[in-house]
This record gives sequence, C-alpha cells and structure tokens, in this order.
Amino acid sequence: MRGRLRYWIAASLVVLIGAGTALGIDLSRGDSTPATNLVNPSLFAQSSQYVTLSDSTKLAANVLLPTSASEPNHERVPTILRLTRYVLGWGQLDFVLRDAGFAIVNINERGTAASLGHLQQNAGSYGADSGEIIRWIVDQPWSDGNVATYGISNDGSLAALASIYGGHPLKAVAPLFISADPYLDVEYPGGIFSEWFTKRWSDYVRAIDLQQPLEFSPNGVGTEQASALAKEAIREHLDNLDWFSTVKRMPFRDDWKTMNPPKVLAMIDRSGVPEYATDGWWDNAFARGTIAQFLAGKSLGRLTIGPWNHGGTQSLDPLRPQLSDPVPFYPEFERLVAWLKARVRSVPDSGSRQIRYYVLGEGKWRTTRTWPPPGARTVKFSFAAGRRLARPARAIQTGVDRYLVWFGASSGNGSRWHTGMGGLQISFLDRRAQDKRLLTYTSAPLAKATLITGTPSVSLRFSSTSKDAAVFV
Repeated sequence: MRGRLRYWIAASLVVLIGAGTALGIDLSRGDSTPATNLVNPSLFAQSSQYVTLSDSTKLAANVLLPTSASEPNHERVPTILRLTRYVLGWGQLDFVLRDAGFAIVNINERGTAASLGHLQQNAGSYGADSGEIIRWIVDQPWSDGNVATYGISNDGSLAALASIYGGHPLKAVAPLFISADPYLDVEYPGGIFSEWFTKRWSDYVRAIDLQQPLEFSPNGVGTEQASALAKEAIREHLDNLDWFSTVKRMPFRDDWKTMNPPKVLAMIDRSGVPEYATDGWWDNAFARGTIAQFLAGKSLGRLTIGPWNHGGTQSLDPLRPQLSDPVPFYPEFERLVAWLKARVRSVPDSGSRQIRYYVLGEGKWRTTRTWPPPGARTVKFSFAAGRRLARPARAIQTGVDRYLVWFGASSGNGSRWHTGMGGLQISFLDRRAQDKRLLTYTSAPLAKATLITGTPSVSLRFSSTSKDAAVFV
C-alpha cells in the first residue's frame, strides 16, 4: 500500500571522526603468495567415516591429515575442527591449515547434510555436540590432545559455540564472517525483512539436507548399509525447520529470544577460550554486530575487519578504484594460522585485545582497543531544506519533507545484502537515478581530508499515512 511518510526536520545524523596512527601494513596482491601455491598435492591423506555419538546418532565426517600424522609416520598433531551444516568438502583454507601441520576434521552437524539425526535449531542445543566430537578427536591416535575450531559464515557460528562445550582440549576458536546478531545483521537489517537472501539460503540448505546423504561414501561401510543409512538420514531431515517460513513469522526483536538469547554470548565469553574473529565491511551488517560483541566481552581478543565481502572472496575499496584487489584475504588468513599454532602450543597470547581495521580510501590498517577509536569526536548534522545536511545543527529551523514512497527502491543485486549467499560479488552501481526517487540528504563538500571512523546514528521523527510504516536508513 502506498503511503506518504512525513519527515520532521528535527532529525540529526551523528558521525564519529577518528584520529590515530596508521600502521602502514600493505597486504597487496604483489606482496602475497598466491593461495594455489600454498597447497602441496602430495600431502594428502583423507578418510571419510561416521562418528557415533553417545546417543547412537551418526555424524558424517571427513578427516584430512598432514604427512607427519599419516602412516608410517604416526606423529601426534593438533587438530582443527570445522563443524558444518553445509556440504562436506575441503576448502582452500583447510589445505593451508593442513600444510601448517594440523589435522582437519570436517564434520556435519547433527541432522544436517550427510549426518543422521534431527537438527536442533534453538540456541540452547545448536552446536552442543561439539563437546563430544572434541573428546572423540582427542582419543584418535593422530591427536596430540589440542583442538581449535574455525569456520566461515554458519560454520563460524558453530565454531564460536564450541567454546561453551569444548572443555580443556579446546584452545582457540576462530569464527570468520559470522553474524553476532542474526536478527539485525542479516534477517531483518534495519527492521526490514531480507526476503531475497532468506529464501535462497533456506532452499539451499534444504537441498543439501536431502541430497548429501546419498553422496557420502564412508570408509569401511558396504554399499547396502551405506544406502540404508542415507535413506534414514533423509527421512530424519524431512522434519528440519523451514527457515524462510519461520523467519518470516518473526518480524520483531522479541520473537528471537529463543533463537539467539543474550545468555549464549555471555556463556561464550565466560568460557575463557581465546577468540580471533574476522569480518568484512561489505558483509551484510556483520561488522556492526562483531564490534558490539568485542566491546561487551573479553573472550573475543582479536578482531580484524577488512574491505571484504562475505567469506573474503572479494576485496574492494570503492574509494581507491584503481586497486582491483587492495587487500586479498588469504595473506590475512596466514596471520590467523600463526595465531592458531601458538594457541594449540599453549603459548600465552601476549598481545592486548584489539580491533584491527582497514580504512577505506586511506588504504591503510589501524588498530584500536576501543570503538570509536581514541581521539574521535562527534560531529552533528541536521536535515535542512533543499535535502541538505547542514551544520551547525542548532541553527536549523523545523520543517517538513513529504515523500511518496517508491516501492521499487533497491540497493541492487550486487549489494552487501546479497553477498551472504555464497559470497556473491559486491558491485557499486551509479545510484543517481535511484537517489532522485528516494529521500536523500547531502552535506556540503568537506573543507579538508577527514577520517570518518565509528558507528553513525540517526535520530528521526516521522508520521505516515500507513498504519505500519518502516524506514530503512
């Protein structure tokens, strides 16, 4: 239904302008080793098997060992656990970790993909099997008893949850490109239902749950038995939650109390397991949530935010368009590998808690222990006549802008809100035609080079002819 939204110009926009010392770290493509060169195909020892839990549920697992732990060497090595609800398989980062001397255990979460059982979707039980899985890892002949977890996207959320259940053998967790608050960061950003992403992700995982049991080939299991187990898994997966239908019925923040209760983040923090998180400025609204988590607790000791899309498959600085790939993610991952190696050796993390972030346009990395960074000052703008952002705010008279809502407004298929579906590429289109049909406010050009760092806030009062209006800022 079309409606008129009347905006009172008693609104304000708060921008935080930061200051600090640039680190001058250059991770350009020319200084990095191409990821393909990090993989040595001769170092490959893999097994596929079911891991049977104490309640007899069978979880599908792949195990990848470095040559030092393979026959005939039999050396005991630390292990990286990647618990996933996606397709079992090896990514480039798994091989980097394997070549660094880790065993990799890639295992499907209960009730998903090739594993049997029923998916436990509520936050009180999701990921709870990780404790038993870690104990199974410790008992393996190639394990030295030290485990760390990592994962990207949903896998990263499972990695973070493992800190609650992992116990003493779990030395570190590394959640990459995850949402600390799925309601605000991905499903209802700004309170608006992200229908495009939610529908596609829901259909994608549904297909995985019904197809992957047929494609899993565990070692030592005969064809007839493997077929029977696959059919049993599919029957159990039929009851899995329809994520799209569920989320669509949960438009309000309070609806998510059972899905993402605040106590879960508190339990992760109390675990004391060191955490190293990575997010991208272009990855939905994930950076916002992860910064909030960093400020609220202590377990997240290191947070890196770069100019990346979801999963780090694209590096993009639109203020430096001459650089097609300003900060590739793979060299950054090597920093994480070094951190993980130190943690599984029980080397204390001597570094202080910090956020390391890439400054768009400046092309440099900076670090801070707080957010906004020290030295930041608040600058206030107010909406003004002529669709302007004006200063000083106190000199602006109250007024009204009337706007007939255009329901064809879109941020485009290459926006941050689509990248979560498989790491789709970000593209910045010419927005001038769209802006003419939207309610926009623009400031005068800045008088000097200015570093803008922090989290902007908007205070807005409006009235609407619609009974239920939503505003996306």
